[in-house]
Amino acid sequence: MNIYKNSMQLPETVRQVCVIQIWSSQFPHLFFSSIFVGDLYRAQNESASPDDAARAGSWALFCGAVVGVAISFVVPWIQRTFVNRRSGSIPANVTLAALWTVSQLVSAVVMFLTGCVNLLHDCDIH
Repeated sequence: MNIYKNSMQLPETVRQVCVIQIWSSQFPHLFFSSIFVGDLYRAQNESASPDDAARAGSWALFCGAVVGVAISFVVPWIQRTFVNRRSGSIPANVTLAALWTVSQLVSAVVMFLTGCVNLLHDCDIH
């Protein structure tokens, strides 16, 4: 019950982010992105085995995790820098919640654009 008690003591924005993350569930994102990358790998390499495709998907998820960890350290630093700077073109009211919202919008746009991969695959862009 400590988790529930502590979650009720979180700041309002952090609690809202946690609720959204719980409801959106990260498992489908992780599972299907691995399958998606594996399918792209096999489409480009017809001789690739299913194991090779699984390795490619796992490598993509690992790279995504490394970027996620790096971003989790960089974004708060960027946010503190913008808040501490009183002049310039960047507004001083950039919050972590606002940055998180923007990242969710970018993620949604990128997810919708994955449908265009088949269109690009048919083109010969080398």
